[in-house]
Amino acid sequence: MPDHFDEEIVSRLEYENFQDRYYRMGILLEKYVNQDPEKAVIELAKVKKRNERLQFALSGRPGKIRVLRGEILSLKAQVQALQQENRKFKIKLKQQHKATIKVKKAAEALMEINDASI
Repeated sequence: MPDHFDEEIVSRLEYENFQDRYYRMGILLEKYVNQDPEKAVIELAKVKKRNERLQFALSGRPGKIRVLRGEILSLKAQVQALQQENRKFKIKLKQQHKATIKVKKAAEALMEINDASI
């Protein structure tokens, strides 16, 4: 999957989450305004302060997010390679097991022939 596709989806989801969160806050603020206007002002100040903290926290993260996505993709590739090696190993193990069973049966048949000839 191309990186730009992932970034588009993530940014769209972040934006939708952002819209949803502020819509819910708006409903909450309307409720406060109807009940207690002073509390609404306090809540609005809290929301603004939180928004500023979030924007500051996110301002330095796009590079880190890309690096982490790159690490995740490389880890996924490593996991897939290990899974493929594991599948090959299991197939080889089954083949060895089947060969061992055939050798055992052949040895038992030779033992029976040897016992019968004595």
